Amino acid sequence: QVDLITQEMDELKTLLKLGEDRMSLLKELQGATDTGKLPLSEAQVRALKEDLPLLSEIASEGERTPVAAAEDYLVSKTVMPLEEAATHVEWILLKNQRPTGSTSSSSSSAASAQSTTPSCILAAAQADGNVRLFSPTGELLLSFAAGHDQPLVQMAVSPTHEEHLIATGDTGGSIRLHKVTVRQRRMTK
Repeated sequence: QVDLITQEMDELKTLLKLGEDRMSLLKELQGATDTGKLPLSEAQVRALKEDLPLLSEIASEGERTPVAAAEDYLVSKTVMPLEEAATHVEWILLKNQRPTGSTSSSSSSAASAQSTTPSCILAAAQADGNVRLFSPTGELLLSFAAGHDQPLVQMAVSPTHEEHLIATGDTGGSIRLHKVTVRQRRMTK
């Protein structure tokens, strides 16, 4: 305990010395600006002489003033259980599905069916080479083996909405490319 107290006292002495050094430099700067020894523009001199609040006062005001209320945020949580830890997780963005204005008989039967297409899919890769695709609600959509003989260390997804590709890489330097085809699932009422 004595060593801890001594250590704390030494740290406080160091902080006090640092504060004194800063004060000395600030006083020297202030004196130089008052006598005109520094080649500063008028705007710089005005800025240095202007009374401003301390940074600690500004920071503490921000902490006291709420910028948003808890009701401004909607937080929902979905748990996606995996047998083994995911080493890489990426979002695959899907193309926005727009309803068609066609009135054919096939579209009328489609109108009686409810369509469900998520706006994105979560791809989770594991070191053993398995890749799982989840909906935003946590539903397992697809699980497949990436086909690597060595542990998976990299995964990337294509940024386009047109073609959904997943690239996986292993410790041996092999890269495999997987094409994911997303179809709208129809559920009858």
